[in-house]
Amino acid sequence: MYRVSRTSNQPPAPSSPPSALWLAPILVLTLSACKGLPTSPQAEVNCAERCPCECKCDQDKDDKDDKGDKGDKGDKGDKPLPTKNEPYPVFLAGNVVIAEGSMPLEQARERIVSERISLERCYSDALKKDTSIKGEMNVQFTVSAPTGQVIASVVRSSTLKDASAIERCLTDRIRAWTFDPHKGTTEAVVRFDVYMSGVTFESP
Repeated sequence: MYRVSRTSNQPPAPSSPPSALWLAPILVLTLSACKGLPTSPQAEVNCAERCPCECKCDQDKDDKDDKGDKGDKGDKGDKPLPTKNEPYPVFLAGNVVIAEGSMPLEQARERIVSERISLERCYSDALKKDTSIKGEMNVQFTVSAPTGQVIASVVRSSTLKDASAIERCLTDRIRAWTFDPHKGTTEAVVRFDVYMSGVTFESP
C-alpha cells in the first residue's frame, strides 16, 4: 500500500535574527582606517572614500601642497644665472710650471685645479664693481720642501688695470695652501697663468 504524505499548511517558523557578531570586523576596519593604524601598503585613494567617518582630508591635502612647494625651490647651492646686465665670471688657470726645485708637477697642478673656485671669487667680487675688468696674470708662489708650506706668493705680470684688490686676494689665498713635503732642494718655485673675463648673456 502506498502512503500519502500530507503537507502541512502551517507557515514556516521564523528564523532567528542575524547575530551582530559579524558586524564587529567591519567596525574595527573602519575605525582603524580613520585612526591611522598601520595597514599594508596600498594604492593611494581618495581620503573621503578611505575614511567614511570624520577624517582631516583637507588638512592632509594642505600638508602635501606645502611639501610640494618646498620641493620646487631647488637646491640652495645652485649658482644663479646672471641677468642681462650682469657679466658671468670666467676664470681659467693653467700652464703650470715648476721653475725651481724638485716638487712634482702633478702635485702642484692638482692643487691649483682644486682651488680654482676659491681663486675665482677674487675676480667675481671685483667684477661686480667693475664689469669691464678682464685680462691675464702670471702668478708665482714658493713652497718650502721640508714643511710643504707656501712661504711666498706674488703676481709676476698682469694685463688688468687697477687690479690691486684681485692681486692681493689671490696671493693671500695661495699663501694658505699646503703641500706634501718633498725631497730635494729647500724650496720649490711654481708659476701658472690665469685668464679672467666677464661674459654677458643676451636675453631672448
